[in-house]
Amino acid sequence: MLQDYTRADKQLHWLSQIIAKANRTYVPAREDDSHTNLSYHHGVKQIRGRWFESKTGRLIFIYNLENQQIEILNRYFESVAIFSTIGNSYNQLQIEIERALPALGLDPTGFLDDLHFQIPDYGFSEQPIQEIPADAIREWTHFRQLANDACELLTDDFQQAVVPRIWPHHFDTGVYFEPDNKLGLGFGLAMEDDLLGVPYFYFTAYGLNGTKVDYSGFAPLQSGKWINENWKGAVLGIHEVKSKQDLINFKQEVLKVYLNN
Repeated sequence: MLQDYTRADKQLHWLSQIIAKANRTYVPAREDDSHTNLSYHHGVKQIRGRWFESKTGRLIFIYNLENQQIEILNRYFESVAIFSTIGNSYNQLQIEIERALPALGLDPTGFLDDLHFQIPDYGFSEQPIQEIPADAIREWTHFRQLANDACELLTDDFQQAVVPRIWPHHFDTGVYFEPDNKLGLGFGLAMEDDLLGVPYFYFTAYGLNGTKVDYSGFAPLQSGKWINENWKGAVLGIHEVKSKQDLINFKQEVLKVYLNN
């Protein structure tokens, strides 16, 4: 099951680059690059980009997880263009979308340009896109919504108006905020990487304005573990999360350590 989840994560990461390209091309740029990021909406099972203006009105690119299509929605959340992913190659899909843009009042110039970052190839670029199994979709949506919920609980703890977003480079669902001038907090769900070898929830703290966070003296966690290497913070593999409460316990335990130190 974890293997299917990880493959779905990689395929969705790859497909979401098309939405990131739409954001890059049509959404006004922001210094922190947040104009390219995405979000997961559980009620409608969609990965969404950002709204932007066109000659035909307000539009947004989305990936519909229920039918595995890329769609462009208008301001009424109606599909004005639908692109099937299954059976297409990634490059064919991009070209098909680019050719449809002028009819929607969008200048296609630059849409196909490479993004300003690179992601792993995963072997998908030239192959026909395969349907993601329904069980893998259910697992993926379950954990991404858990990440949304946990991020919102954390930001609500500090009454921070920060929305969990998916960053297209690393494809993590996360939040970052600074509850005061001494501490920055980052929390979210990451893809499988070399840090843990499985997808995982992370919770890290950064010292600000001369404050340092010393991870070397932290006692072992009841849930998850500390990483004190190039990246520093607490991690919890998704295979350890059997319920939402497990994730809440991890969040609360790590937060208490950060606040006390």
